[in-house]
Amino acid sequence: MKMKNVPFFSARKFNKIDEYTRFYHLKTLIKSKSEKVSTTSELAKLCGYKDAFKFNGHRKQFDELRRNVPVDYLNAIGIDLEELKRCAEVDMKEFERLKELQPLYPRYGIERIMPGIYNNIEIPDGTIEENAVEMVKSYAKEKMHRCNINYPSFKTIWIEPSGKVLTIYYPPTYRITKHMLIVEESGENIGQSNLR
Repeated sequence: MKMKNVPFFSARKFNKIDEYTRFYHLKTLIKSKSEKVSTTSELAKLCGYKDAFKFNGHRKQFDELRRNVPVDYLNAIGIDLEELKRCAEVDMKEFERLKELQPLYPRYGIERIMPGIYNNIEIPDGTIEENAVEMVKSYAKEKMHRCNINYPSFKTIWIEPSGKVLTIYYPPTYRITKHMLIVEESGENIGQSNLR
């Protein structure tokens, strides 16, 4: 069942990091190979689809790594696992380089008011991350709500009402099963409310 975003319950303003795109090299490889292969009913069937139109919509998501990618699709567009591995290594090096870059200046935090309902916390322009965490920590303690500072596709700094701080990173990692390439969690949906 498809989920629908509910904007007025969501905290949709982000802290963007302009010089970083998660899986940049892997997406570029897949998209460049995909552009050379036209959509056919045979290609759709090979990937387990009966409807070529539905497959074509999903194919765009495969190329952007926004959906699990069938290994049969990767094979059909001419990608081997060694190419994937090389691109993933370069993407990981860029991620590690970004982790070393300091400082970051977040513009927004997210307050979890209750399950599925969020609020933006505006952080003054030019506030270094360390100070922004302290500001959001004070806010979390005062409101007794769980908060975070989220950099989608890079990291989330969770701040509990108790003042405890936990940072979770989203490295560009994936795993391959017998049938699928599965991209690991990215943190992009944090602070977003959905309805089924």
